[in-house]
Amino acid sequence: IGTIHWRTGNLDEAVATLEESLRIYYCFCAKENHSPAEIPEISTAWYNLGIAYSLRAEYGEALEAFDMARMGFATSHGPCHVEVARMMEAAGNVHYLRGDIEQAMSCHQVALGMKLPELGENHPSVICSRMSIAAAHRKMQNFDDALSAYLEVLSVQRSNLSQAQQASGGNGRYERSVMADVGQTLHFLALVHEDMGDLMQTIKYCNEAMQAYTEAALEKDDSRLVKLWQKMDAISRGKIRVNR
Repeated sequence: IGTIHWRTGNLDEAVATLEESLRIYYCFCAKENHSPAEIPEISTAWYNLGIAYSLRAEYGEALEAFDMARMGFATSHGPCHVEVARMMEAAGNVHYLRGDIEQAMSCHQVALGMKLPELGENHPSVICSRMSIAAAHRKMQNFDDALSAYLEVLSVQRSNLSQAQQASGGNGRYERSVMADVGQTLHFLALVHEDMGDLMQTIKYCNEAMQAYTEAALEKDDSRLVKLWQKMDAISRGKIRVNR
């Protein structure tokens, strides 16, 4: 019920319900002489509570909740399990929102290190971690590292796209989804080049992103397409300042 509340925007009800669910879980554990850390449902409840806290911008409480979930999953599933990585990723996202970019980077790198052996390079969750690391590099103005990270993601996405095209014959929903992901990564590459003041590369990647979005058949009101149109309009109006 608490999860439904935060997914529908009723954050106060979500927090209250999730806190009550945890109270019930802990009462049960005390009565049955169980360790809460050994029950995955409790860790999941902590994770959901962390999401609700973060949506209310209560970042300190969110980090505490995610850490409780992390410790629980480490006990029930093992210290390097993908669920533990997911908690590190959630914490990294909160640190990013707080402006603690170095801490966010650290969390996402740890999460990536846990995910790779279990999921492999092409898994969407691994790609998500790499995107978060690239975003952190960009935020810290480590532009060369950001470009490298985004290009690494792009290479994997194009490999996934090739496999999807072969499987679907060029007309599959998954193929269009991957194509849209390719477009978004190309857009991010354009933004990094804009940060660096490189207008030619910014235009190049914007055009490539638009081509990818067109092939993905995005709706006109899709936020990704709207943001790209806005960026290209700003370029055409000469509102983008360049250094070289």
